[in-house]
Amino acid sequence: MTARLTIARPAGGYRDRAREYVIEVDGHEVGRLQRNRDLTVDIPSDREVAVRAAIDWTGSPTWRGQLAEDEHALIEVAPKSAFAGLMNLFGGDTWIRIRRLD
Repeated sequence: MTARLTIARPAGGYRDRAREYVIEVDGHEVGRLQRNRDLTVDIPSDREVAVRAAIDWTGSPTWRGQLAEDEHALIEVAPKSAFAGLMNLFGGDTWIRIRRLD
């Protein structure tokens, strides 16, 4: 029983334009994303999964969700605002935004 998850990184955004985001599902790296690319992975449909984008010492908050069998969801990861990036200097995962689009 599996579902499909596509993680997309839009072309826009000056920050991180030459850097890859490491995509993690349940704490394991499943791929890397450059700007204007996407990554599709199969995930278990019988339990909640945790998805996160990482870069260097920081990244995104963790998105958690459970998909139905054969469901396909779209997640977007992108740089947050410059202010949020500045706040990241004080700790936390505020460098990258993560959200479900569908």
